[in-house]
Amino acid sequence: QGIETYLGEKKYSLIVTNTDYDNDKEKESIDMFYNKQVDGVIIVPGENTNKHVKFLTERNIPVVLLDKKIQNLNVDVVLVNNIEGSKQLTEHLISLRHKRIGIIAGPLNSTTGKERLEGYLKALRAHSIPEDNDLIKVGDFKKESGYFLTLELISLAVPPTVIFACNNLLGLGVMQALKEKKIQIPEEIGLAIFDELPWFGYVSPSLTGVAQPSFQLGETAGKLLFEQMRKRRKRPKEVVLDVQLKIRESAGEALRTLKSHP
Repeated sequence: QGIETYLGEKKYSLIVTNTDYDNDKEKESIDMFYNKQVDGVIIVPGENTNKHVKFLTERNIPVVLLDKKIQNLNVDVVLVNNIEGSKQLTEHLISLRHKRIGIIAGPLNSTTGKERLEGYLKALRAHSIPEDNDLIKVGDFKKESGYFLTLELISLAVPPTVIFACNNLLGLGVMQALKEKKIQIPEEIGLAIFDELPWFGYVSPSLTGVAQPSFQLGETAGKLLFEQMRKRRKRPKEVVLDVQLKIRESAGEALRTLKSHP
């Protein structure tokens, strides 16, 4: 919405495609953009975006990367502070006296996956909680991996007391697995998600998470692309936006309060 609002004011029209992080779909979209002679492209990168971005930049088409950075690519990028957001969320879980905190991260070859795991590990170290590889699962930011990796976590001899899902789709997978196994959230296993969707506050239990400034992300990407299209600068820019912790119920907040005040 931020992209559309900003660029719409500048009289640009948008063509939007959804690739589901699929390499073939992404290539089809890039080819279509090129054939339509677009003025610029904003991309949420998948695993093989590198060569697709190079295809565009070699043809002098302005590119802005959104949400994930690709190493060795000299282009504009708009990110959120993944490390700090993940660290804050993990520290919140630790403050609720969780010590066995399972995490389902995204791919570690993406900045988003790597940095969110890094923030989690930083928080554990800061509170002298030993790193347990059994509690660390790496998925692909899709619901299915959230589901299957949750089954792995809950089958441990000593399961986690809370699961930290690193995006909303992984979180949905966690919820599906726990529901199927009749495990109550948060009474038996808590849940926290690095994401924020409008319905998070309206389900029961309401979901504790990290809100990303979605409108601002899009608006900033639109501004950077406009600057490039107007040839206002040549050096690439990297913009990192802050996130916000949203404390609700799903990590066991009410349970801890009750235990503190018998």
